[in-house]
Amino acid sequence: MAMKVDTFPEYHLREEALVDYLKKEFPDHVNDISVTAQKSGTSYQLTIPELLTSAQRDYITEHVRYEPDTIE
Repeated sequence: MAMKVDTFPEYHLREEALVDYLKKEFPDHVNDISVTAQKSGTSYQLTIPELLTSAQRDYITEHVRYEPDTIE
């Protein structure tokens, strides 16, 4: 299967969390998935089997977010 290139805004996302989510969404392609921060620093370039759907984008925005460690 040919991989697709998509982008997603970087705002409040950790690259590691985004990769983990994409691997769960596309389990048959875990070795082919890549996420790269764009030089502008405002978005990630995704190499994935299919372009993200609106539902997947909404889920990422709501649930795959950066949560800073709390300092006690």
